[in-house]
Amino acid sequence: MDNLSTEQYFYGAGSAAFQAVTGANDTPTGPLKFFGNADSIKASITVERKEKRETRTGTNGLVRSKVVFLGGTVEITVSENQRANLELFLFGDTVEREAVSNHADENKIPATAAAGEVYRLEYQNVSNLVITDDGAANAVVSDTKYAVDDVYGKVKVLEDLGTGPFTVTYDAAASNVIPVFQHSDVPIYFRHEGINIGNDEDQPYLLEFWKMKLDPVKDLELITNDFGAFVLTGTLLQSRWKPNDPVYGKFGRHQDLDPSAQEAESTLAITTSSLPSGPQDTPYFARITASGGSKPYTFTVDGSGDPLPVDLELNQENNEAFIVGLPATPGTLDLVIKVTDDDGNTDTQALSLEITA
Repeated sequence: MDNLSTEQYFYGAGSAAFQAVTGANDTPTGPLKFFGNADSIKASITVERKEKRETRTGTNGLVRSKVVFLGGTVEITVSENQRANLELFLFGDTVEREAVSNHADENKIPATAAAGEVYRLEYQNVSNLVITDDGAANAVVSDTKYAVDDVYGKVKVLEDLGTGPFTVTYDAAASNVIPVFQHSDVPIYFRHEGINIGNDEDQPYLLEFWKMKLDPVKDLELITNDFGAFVLTGTLLQSRWKPNDPVYGKFGRHQDLDPSAQEAESTLAITTSSLPSGPQDTPYFARITASGGSKPYTFTVDGSGDPLPVDLELNQENNEAFIVGLPATPGTLDLVIKVTDDDGNTDTQALSLEITA
């Protein structure tokens, strides 16, 4: 009975967002782009094993089992077809088609055009449309003989237009276009800002996956009796820049966020006292943390110490900093890291970084 007071349940809610992942250090770039309203988000962690069974006794007992694959997938069902979602689903980047003036679709409507037939124009969002009869010295066709769908760019023949063929001239407004399969899959950083509403108090948490490759949308529910939904699936990839840090992990991390822990402490201080050494020509990753003061923090390399070489860089994320890169030259750097909080308070910490041959 005592355990009842410590029972914790999970009922998730929240939002999901992504950023493009670029560079050799898998750094998310640009602003967060939210998927909008997500009907469901499901993460599946995958483990594959290599097994060995014995055969002498005839029981085929399992004698060896070793994990040979770690990975996973994320499935997101969303009902908002905002542009960022469509770009992900269709493997395309938005292109703005410029407005055109006095554009001529030559011979778009043939001489054999009959009443009731509909012909597609090259552009949409059209205006000032005029049809001329090429077979009658470019005589203008009366607009009572046809109907124009301005938005979708179509002409419906209502009665005999003349000798033909016909040229359709019009203006067209600019529009946004997303080409389908314009490029191959691109990696993204995935972020789920969640709230566990299954207990008496809502508890915030953060789930991050450093690198994920997307699949194209499986189904586009264009006409449905319910709200149309897009199902996005992605495959988790290991980030080779974070495998040595226990806080970041190879694939991502889950954090329980206690609001009380976000309150400012009295003194700003860098809490990292040493940096790990790393071998030459091997991806390097080191985390630098601070506490106290007022968040957000800004980390820099102070000029009182050695500068970082061009093959190492200082990045920051979620009020932490990390040094990443592919060091090409062995040696020891005597760095001075400086942190500045939101109130302008600062603290510095001397840190030695050794790259071994």
